[in-house]
Amino acid sequence: MKSIFGTGANISKEKDKNENAVLSGMTLGTIIGFVVFGLSNALEYGAKYAIALNFIALITDTQWDAFDAISTVAKIDISQNKFNYREHRKNAYILFGILLTTIILMFITLYGLYELDLIITLIFLSFELVNLCIYPIYRIKTCYLQLEYSAVKTTTNKIVSSVLRMIMSLMKIPFCTGIGQVCSSIYQFISINIMFYRKYKINTNGTISKKGKTV
Repeated sequence: MKSIFGTGANISKEKDKNENAVLSGMTLGTIIGFVVFGLSNALEYGAKYAIALNFIALITDTQWDAFDAISTVAKIDISQNKFNYREHRKNAYILFGILLTTIILMFITLYGLYELDLIITLIFLSFELVNLCIYPIYRIKTCYLQLEYSAVKTTTNKIVSSVLRMIMSLMKIPFCTGIGQVCSSIYQFISINIMFYRKYKINTNGTISKKGKTV
């Protein structure tokens, strides 16, 4: 009987994994399509916008890859019941400070090598910095909701944010891509916080508990 129940649990887990894989694939495909639309729209406005956009991508893409480590560490701690929200948020913003320093250094070092319009470049950079600044708050909570609440609902929320990003990216203005990214981030920041605080609360010691329960 024990092995039967164990098999049933494994089947359930595999089913959840398959559903999550499908939703993740949908999300990835959606994002790729939206980025292509947004970039092609932005590049219609001339070389100075294309150069600025490529320059900002050059000095921020690696930082984004490094920043994603916060979700990996959060998922490991959540799965091991060692998760502390305040500690993870603190570490995430320490990492943010380090990455911001590297962005500034790369900007100063490489700026003279490109024929850049300073105002246009700073506008594109401001979009990236806003996204980087609010990313840790909603990303850490998203990880917790995916593992402890509903992976389907959180992934669906991500798809909705991508749709919003696409709509904003289709605007006929040169900064459509950056505006789309910021709107997507703000939507996730608001929606994930609403979803999180409906079910959970963050205790003074940094642990998380369900509403109505005491630590």
